[in-house]
Amino acid sequence: MLIYFPHIPKAGGQTLLQCLYRIFGYQQCIKVWDPNFGADVSPKGFRDFNENQFEGMSAVVGHLSLRNFFANNYARNQFENGNVKILTSVRNPIERIISLYNFIVFNERHPDYEVTKKISLVDFAINQPANFQYNFLRTDDKSTLNRIFEIMDVFPVEKSIDGFSKYFEETRDIIIEGLEIQNRSIDRAKGGKLLSCNDLPRDVVFELKEKHKIDFNLYSKSRVRA
Repeated sequence: MLIYFPHIPKAGGQTLLQCLYRIFGYQQCIKVWDPNFGADVSPKGFRDFNENQFEGMSAVVGHLSLRNFFANNYARNQFENGNVKILTSVRNPIERIISLYNFIVFNERHPDYEVTKKISLVDFAINQPANFQYNFLRTDDKSTLNRIFEIMDVFPVEKSIDGFSKYFEETRDIIIEGLEIQNRSIDRAKGGKLLSCNDLPRDVVFELKEKHKIDFNLYSKSRVRA
């Protein structure tokens, strides 16, 4: 069984990566994001991974959307044959956007650092694409929330460690203990002020709730199921 962890940026993924590295070993995880930042392959390059490159691997982890995962013929065939388990976490969409802003403005190596540090949180939040988490996890243009929950385990970020731990305990008799909560924004801020929902005007919060309504429903449904 190949584990696939679609890591939605700023949705608690660093802690869950730590969990998967501990279980399988760092080298047995195919890491997908920008290779300039330590990944094995980019999301675009993953499409051309062949069967031999999957040999001996236990998990696919990183900023790889479901569509990009399925763009790889071997990965898709394994999923259709019941040989892939998908686990992920989602977050309150407004909190996720604010966390992304904090992460970028305190990270000079981030490709969007120069642009983002010049704009306000309000402008940044308003211009974020709608329902990013839903679009990251959907299989196609007609995919519903029910379909997402049918093919993967989706945990709210607050319950994600419990969810991952329970899965591995029940399916592989592996007990996960002592995970450290990772928060790169706090680490990079080094005592600097991190912004929060309280820094957004009420009318902007209302606008964002409307714009990201599907993501709010996704997050709410994950909490109910948890």
